[in-house]
Amino acid sequence: MKKLLLILLCLPLLFSTCKKEEDSLPETVSIIGYWNSFEWSIIQNEGYWTAYPNGQKVITNTQSEINNFWLDLIFYTNGDAAGVDEDGSVIGADWIKNGNTLLMDNYNFTISTLNSSYLTLELFESDTNTSFSNPINDTIYFTDRSELFKFERNKN
Repeated sequence: MKKLLLILLCLPLLFSTCKKEEDSLPETVSIIGYWNSFEWSIIQNEGYWTAYPNGQKVITNTQSEINNFWLDLIFYTNGDAAGVDEDGSVIGADWIKNGNTLLMDNYNFTISTLNSSYLTLELFESDTNTSFSNPINDTIYFTDRSELFKFERNKN
């Protein structure tokens, strides 16, 4: 009788534990499919270093731009991708997704949103150089470019 009572007391605990484990699993959404671009925003900062590479960056110029179309993307299961521009031209690429990182050819994107409806990719590029017009000048210049690409899953 004690064993039966113990089993009956433990049974609800067993089911509630299983339920919590199911709830804690992360939702996995596939990137596979056709994504329509609807916004591309760019912020570019240019300037010079006070001392390279441990000094500070002094920004002398900032440009920003928002476009309503960039490139629709299609991700295939075999690792191929295609970009379709607004004229219908197709550009091929290879892709690999690892966690929130998306590698497409030579570009390393961070996936900030991926759900059943939306995909948001971030790209940051930085470049340093010396003055081409005055080679004696030892100033190190920089260009930092941050881009945000927003897509909506094609429902068709």
